[in-house]
Amino acid sequence: MWAKCDMITTIGFSRITRPYDRQNGSRKYVSVRLSDADLDAVFAGVRAYLPAGKQQ
Repeated sequence: MWAKCDMITTIGFSRITRPYDRQNGSRKYVSVRLSDADLDAVFAGVRAYLPAGKQQ
């Protein structure tokens, strides 16, 4: 799995499907759960590409 942290966009939930592998000509859907460390890394990557907030 991978995350594109520099290409932030919005999509509808109806377009999101679980990842799958092809086995014997059919799809086998899998559930993926990120560890806390991996999710923190994704958030850090997204924050790196967001514009800086206003300084007060």
